[in-house]
Amino acid sequence: MVNPRVNLPSLHPAQRRIADHPARFKAVCLGRRAGKSALITNLVCKGAVNGKSIGVFVPQYRMISEIWQTIVLLLNEIKIEANKTEGIIRLPDTGGRIKFFSLENETAGRGEKFHEIYLDEIAFAKDNFEFQWSTAIRPTLTDYAGSAMACSTPNGISDENFFNRICNDADTYWTVFKAPSSSNPYLPKDELDLIKRRTLPLIWLQEYQAEFLNMNSATFFPLEYFLGEGGIPELLPEMFGGMFAVIDTALKASVSHDSTAVLYCAYQPPTHLQPQKVFIVDYDIRQIHGSLLIDYLPEVQARLEECIREHKAKWGNLGIFVEDKGSGTVLLGQSIRTGVETKAIPSHITALGKDDRAMAASPYVAGGQIKISQYAYNKMIDNKGSYKNHLLSQIMNFRIADKASHTRSDDLLDTLTYAAILACGTGDYF
Repeated sequence: MVNPRVNLPSLHPAQRRIADHPARFKAVCLGRRAGKSALITNLVCKGAVNGKSIGVFVPQYRMISEIWQTIVLLLNEIKIEANKTEGIIRLPDTGGRIKFFSLENETAGRGEKFHEIYLDEIAFAKDNFEFQWSTAIRPTLTDYAGSAMACSTPNGISDENFFNRICNDADTYWTVFKAPSSSNPYLPKDELDLIKRRTLPLIWLQEYQAEFLNMNSATFFPLEYFLGEGGIPELLPEMFGGMFAVIDTALKASVSHDSTAVLYCAYQPPTHLQPQKVFIVDYDIRQIHGSLLIDYLPEVQARLEECIREHKAKWGNLGIFVEDKGSGTVLLGQSIRTGVETKAIPSHITALGKDDRAMAASPYVAGGQIKISQYAYNKMIDNKGSYKNHLLSQIMNFRIADKASHTRSDDLLDTLTYAAILACGTGDYF
């Protein structure tokens, strides 16, 4: 077998420290953009060029594509045989091979033998991965007394999370390496400083500092981010660009189910001095039976028009946005009968889970772009026998990765995250 030369990108010092360490089992905890993927692809290519059999495992099949393309590109100077359908790349001149697996297949790796295996984004594997590792994957290293590297950004603290355990258990046999995003010398310091200012503390610590945090032990959206100096609502501008409403609807009969919530928002367009802002000027939440649905949209529109006049929104009504799934689809259909124009929230936003939407909205909240008016801050209403400010309650009680979320009302929180993404995201929805 010949040993061809392949020009691989140089590793930066933090990556080099990990790559050169002699440990057999390495748990590599890195912040976002610290160079985790580059480290893996570099080592995978180097091993295959040296005639080794390499296994690459990812939590979901869709995650294979990017790392596959990168490796094929890095190896383009030498002869390879790549079969993406089978998930295997062979190097006939060296005898090396790289095989890819999705952990969605619980028998992934059975019958194989590897010199090296790489577990990419392993913090996002299913909670039962410990069993999969022990019974299907770890045995693939037996023939060659092979090595393993588990790489990821943290994903909370849980005894069921494999990556959390191998990084933090006192009796772990894994050698743990940790590096924040700033360990990558190619990331602009000014950009990281900007991200820190515009990111919620919990997200900054987990995603960029590579800290393991109990994300459901504290309020995800601290209330002070929605307020002005001194912890009181900001004074509203004398005039706004426009007004819009966001509806999260549920047609239920039992008081234990979700309610229909609406958020009335004032939109302030960006200037050369500051980004766009959203002021929550009013909200409502209630249970609605199907027979009353036809009256609901005209009521929302009437209140939105009141807000337009009250807050001098020069562009007027920017839209009533409704989630286009479940009972929201019914509500969108009712708009034709009632003559009230509605807009479906884009499917790529509604397809996100509740936690993912909160993550997507978090930069705008942390950046001070989402504010609550004095009126909405003080408003108390009754819903399902509970008289309180439901908006503030849902904001303060929301937790990421909360396994009891199905027992909690988050309808207004959903409208808030939708509003933040619609108004401050990259799409032009107005």
